[in-house]
Amino acid sequence: MKIKLPPLIHNFVGILRSDVGPEVLPHSSLLLRVSLGLFVLIEFAIKLATHSVVGAAGIGISAAALLILVAALAARLLGHDERLTQTLTALAAAGAVVAFVNFFFRFLLVQGFAFVGEDLPAQELASFLLFPIFLWNVVVYASIYRRAFAVGAVLSFALSLGYLLVLVFWIPYFFK
Repeated sequence: MKIKLPPLIHNFVGILRSDVGPEVLPHSSLLLRVSLGLFVLIEFAIKLATHSVVGAAGIGISAAALLILVAALAARLLGHDERLTQTLTALAAAGAVVAFVNFFFRFLLVQGFAFVGEDLPAQELASFLLFPIFLWNVVVYASIYRRAFAVGAVLSFALSLGYLLVLVFWIPYFFK
């Protein structure tokens, strides 16, 4: 029996699978605010494990602000301002889902490694094993940029990888 998803969720799953672009999402400021809020909340919750409350809040807000800045700059420079709302909605919602999946599997791995032995570098091993989820995030963001702004693969991957490297390495460093 095939499960019939609501159109919005079906379209969003298509974005996560890189089957469709952000153009399938409605042009809604409410949906944009909800997806950005969810993105900030998930980034905040994930960083609570390694940072103070203020630091985690700073990371969540900075991640969303940088996401908005990169997408708005790309939309302006590439002449696709009309797609900015849908693109930001897709980027924020996809980022929230991928971050949650990463957090869930990281939690399971770290708990499993802690059960096996205390002398294991659990966070480092989990980061190594979860690298494919980071790559999935790069591909999803690159697909969103490519379809939203009609750019080539190289530029879309550069935008995606650049943002994600700043998000993963630089932003948390400033809030330690």
